[in-house]
Amino acid sequence: MSLPLGPIESTRLVMTAADASDALVALREANADHLAPWLGAAGLPRGTTYAIRTRASETLVGAVIVTPLGSAVEVSYWLAREYTGVGFAREAVSAVVDAVFAAGGASFAVIRCDVRNIRGSATAAASGFVRVAGDNVRETWTRLPKATESAVRRSGRSRPGIRLIYVEPTNS
Repeated sequence: MSLPLGPIESTRLVMTAADASDALVALREANADHLAPWLGAAGLPRGTTYAIRTRASETLVGAVIVTPLGSAVEVSYWLAREYTGVGFAREAVSAVVDAVFAAGGASFAVIRCDVRNIRGSATAAASGFVRVAGDNVRETWTRLPKATESAVRRSGRSRPGIRLIYVEPTNS
């Protein structure tokens, strides 16, 4: 699977593939109480981490993590507390997912979100994801590449049938 490695730019942000840099680890640790309810015991997922920085000041504000799941990718994201509520998560997730699709890195993207994480769910919806499953613990959202979504609309087939392509991975 091919994931973009170069800088991914949006209107206000730049996302760059990053290792667990000291600055990113420090920012995550400084926001541990803010992030703990959503990360759980497992912590951050493993995958390609994109550091999110503001274009204007190059301030590190959080990360988007892209994890391959067969022909799909799972997208996770977090922001430092002081950068929430201004659309940075939506902007970063949208730009990174668009870049993954453009690179041919996935046939669809998935976000799994704790149902109590209202902002996380709002970010998924605002980033073009559609809620396809949920219970009292977590929700699953999917997004198709724009060309696939357009082809589905032109074909007259309903999107709900397309959404059934996601299968929950087993822990084996």
